[in-house]
Formats: sequence, C-alpha cells, structure tokens
Amino acid sequence: MKNIMDKVKFAWSILATSVSINPENRAFSLIDLVEEVDLVNPQIKSDEAVVIPCNLLLVTTWLRDIGDNECEFITKTEFVSPKNEVLQTTPETVKIPKGSNRHRHLIKFNSIKIKEPGVYKFITKINGQDTITGSTELRINIK
Repeated sequence: MKNIMDKVKFAWSILATSVSINPENRAFSLIDLVEEVDLVNPQIKSDEAVVIPCNLLLVTTWLRDIGDNECEFITKTEFVSPKNEVLQTTPETVKIPKGSNRHRHLIKFNSIKIKEPGVYKFITKINGQDTITGSTELRINIK
C-alpha cells in the first residue's frame, strides 16, 4: 500500500472567521481573513497558558490525483507558541470524496491558549508523522 504522503499533498491553509460555499458551483468565499489579533489585558501569568475565546477557522486545501476511491487520512494540527511549545493539539479525519482531486477541510477553534505576545503557528502534520506538512501563522499582540 502506498504511503498517504505519496497520495495527497498539502496545498495551502489560511485563517478566517467564516466561509461561504455556493452549493451550485462549489465556489468558496473566505470571510474576514485573520493574520493578527490584538488582545487587551488578557491576564497572562508567568508560565501558565491563558485560554482566549475566539472564532477561528483553519481552512486547509489538500490535493491528490483523481482516484476511483475515497481517500481518508488523519491529520494533527498543533498550535505552537513563539518559543516552539505545543499548546494545543487537534486531530482530524480528512476525507477526499471519490472522483475529487482537491478538498477543502475546515477546523473550528472556539478558543486558543497563549502565553505571550508574538507569532504563533498552526502546524499541520499527517498520519502521526513528525514531518510538518503545512503551517499558518497568527500574530498575537497584547495591549
């Protein structure tokens, strides 16, 4: 059996607060792209992560050669601090339908954990491998 990494390829990912999908033509609109968040007095304590409520969607597009079968695999998305500490891990099952060569997958985050201002990353890995498949940055500013 082929390794899943030989079958699928990470194309891109981006953060948004919402998406709109037209069912007639499958047109996909990203609403309110998010690259940076300003937080006012989030009550950060020395080394403890603080849970911040949010409304974020990580939208990831996967590509593959068109196949006769559905393609299913597991991803792991890690939310990583500016000091490369994994603060959250989210496993997801991705299913690319039969006959499709691209698939957009959405992961909803109702909260994130932070420890300090800086650039955080949503790192995507596939099938429990340590190889980073994709990464999306989010800058956190504290005022």
